[in-house]
Amino acid sequence: MGATTVSSIVRETVKAMWDILQPLHMKLPTENDFKNTAKEFYEKWNFPNCLGAIDGKHIRVKCPPHSGTMYYNYKNFFSIVLQAVTDANYRFITIDVGGYGKQSDGGTFRSSSLFHLIESKRLNIPEDGTLPLTMITVPYVFIGDEAYPLLNNLMKPFNRRNLDAEKEYYNMRLSRARRVVECAFGIISAKFRILFKPIEASPDLADDIIKCICILHNTIIDIEGIPIQDEQFLSQSESQCNNSDVVRANNRPTASATFIRETYKNYFPKTTEEWKKIALDFQERWDFPHCLGAMDGKYVQITAPVGSGSYYFNYKKTFSIVLMGIENANYEFIYCDVGTNGRVSDGGVIENTKFMKYLAANKLNLPPPETVVPGEPTLNYVFVGDEAFAIRHDFLKPYNQRELDYPKKVFNYRLSRARRVVENTFGILANRFRASELEETTWVPPSMKLLENVSKVFRGSLQIPCMGYMAKSSTSRYLHQVTTAEEDWKCRLHPPALPTDEITWICSECGDWMCKPSVELPKINMTLHEALQNPVLGISEPLCDDLVVCLSNPYQVLS
Repeated sequence: MGATTVSSIVRETVKAMWDILQPLHMKLPTENDFKNTAKEFYEKWNFPNCLGAIDGKHIRVKCPPHSGTMYYNYKNFFSIVLQAVTDANYRFITIDVGGYGKQSDGGTFRSSSLFHLIESKRLNIPEDGTLPLTMITVPYVFIGDEAYPLLNNLMKPFNRRNLDAEKEYYNMRLSRARRVVECAFGIISAKFRILFKPIEASPDLADDIIKCICILHNTIIDIEGIPIQDEQFLSQSESQCNNSDVVRANNRPTASATFIRETYKNYFPKTTEEWKKIALDFQERWDFPHCLGAMDGKYVQITAPVGSGSYYFNYKKTFSIVLMGIENANYEFIYCDVGTNGRVSDGGVIENTKFMKYLAANKLNLPPPETVVPGEPTLNYVFVGDEAFAIRHDFLKPYNQRELDYPKKVFNYRLSRARRVVENTFGILANRFRASELEETTWVPPSMKLLENVSKVFRGSLQIPCMGYMAKSSTSRYLHQVTTAEEDWKCRLHPPALPTDEITWICSECGDWMCKPSVELPKINMTLHEALQNPVLGISEPLCDDLVVCLSNPYQVLS
């Protein structure tokens, strides 16, 4: 076929696909559709009353004849602009294609059909709704970056200069929710490789091709869902929002739009009730009361920067930076800080973070002291860490290991078990993101896989001490035994109760605490898999109800 025939077929095909699929997979949302989208944004991205995330993407095109600089953008290439609004699941709600490359996102928005629908109140936007768990009424809004104007139904971040804690937290929450549109751009760029080079077509045909790509993206999601690997894509740099040279909107916001943004800002800092929910999770999963988070630092090994000397050299004799994390009871980061040089201790790292700055200024809305048991003295809500942290009224760490009496041993055990979530989180990171090369991970890969597979079954009773030793001596036999033990765990073990005054299992190599069975067992020296299969031990379901399960080898029981 000739070039003209092929061009005609392509033009007719992409137009027909849009005409047929658009009413099915990108129809204008109804009021109920928008309410469902807002509910999903709150559930998935923790941003209430959000109708969608908006952003613009520059699509490379061959410079049209006689167009001058109309299509030449600030990134120094010719483009047309795809402006899109996405829902919480990376689907395009509405798109505008064809803006000139020289336009900013804000300029493209004001010339788009979306803006005119909003201004004319023909977009089926729901009536103002209340913020969750409050009686405060605010409009439903779209969210964009700094390039967009601030309107009653369009929120954007605060200017980055002179941010206080509340504004910074608002910006973080908004940016996290808005990231879905960047992810959507990244997904279509990865799927449709035509977007990686200039589209050699007339502007009208290029517009139709881009519209066809967007409707195919929605169709695939509606039919197949989002593959896991697609969720990892961020925008491939065409999105403007992460660039320091972003073209900002010059429009002065109205007083009502400014007031609405202030209302959202005042709502976002963690409330006392949210902190109490975290503490309740720790109480239920790890049996440690009034715990607001577990904190620890992780050395991330790096190549020594040129001319840095020993600046990044740590006590483990590697060059590193420190990842400082605070996690909730479900292995989720509450806060993280990255970049401190490896010479600094965990206690020194935390002291120089914004978290400590806000904590010292009482800006975190922590709950006041309360009783754990009615009639008992009140106790502070606290964060828990290891011996590297300084003890404060809101930080707890274990007692010194010397001359421990029994109550102190129990306290250390309970605290260490609650604090283990942060180590587990680092291990999960190291397993999932192998490129980061997190140095000296606590677990060998099969045990990390086991942790992810059965964490819901054991609800916090899973412990993995002594794996530093096992990682160094991990024979193929041991790895095989850990892997094959998985089904034994699922069928034999149940969520155990917290041990109190029984004998202690410890690792025979390093002496770490492991678990406390409810009956006295003979001394053993075998793998977990062998212990489960050993008839002498008589491990049955009633006993397993009282076991705190651990992965370690070898281990023994001491009376």
